[in-house]
Amino acid sequence: VLYALDDIDQHLDGAETAYVDAWNQHKPARTLYALLEELPFKTGPLHHTSQIQDLLAGIREAIDQRTVVVIDEADMLQDRSLLLELHAIDQLKLVVVANRGGDIVTGLGTVQSKTLQSGERLVFDSYSVDALVDILRPRAHEGIHGRVGDGVLEAIAERADGDARNAIKCLEMAAR
Repeated sequence: VLYALDDIDQHLDGAETAYVDAWNQHKPARTLYALLEELPFKTGPLHHTSQIQDLLAGIREAIDQRTVVVIDEADMLQDRSLLLELHAIDQLKLVVVANRGGDIVTGLGTVQSKTLQSGERLVFDSYSVDALVDILRPRAHEGIHGRVGDGVLEAIAERADGDARNAIKCLEMAAR
């Protein structure tokens, strides 16, 4: 995702980009504050304690040209109605990345669900065990200095059920 945003920055004149990882910024105010911090055009001082509507107003004010905003791990958001608020901002093009796309609209009304589902959907296959081992191996080498054999990495990959994030988290826990 970050490579795609870099490509947009370099090749699409008049467009800005912003990226928020909702895995770490899953609370509504934290999500919006992280987005506001990513925007190249800043507004007045807003703080982590700012109200949601103040943060949204700051984002609306900051975006005065085409801006692609990526919310990664969006299925982790505590309040997915934030996606609707962002979708409604002029000049903002929202890209939502989630492991389980259908979960994004859970708890939203029918009209709101259709609004978020109206965009183009890209579905990626789960990682194979071999692919996950390939992802884990350099991390194990760097983080655990190679003290984990491929058998352990394969066991972690099998339990991760095709999800690289889960595989990496499991490796991190095993390293502790």
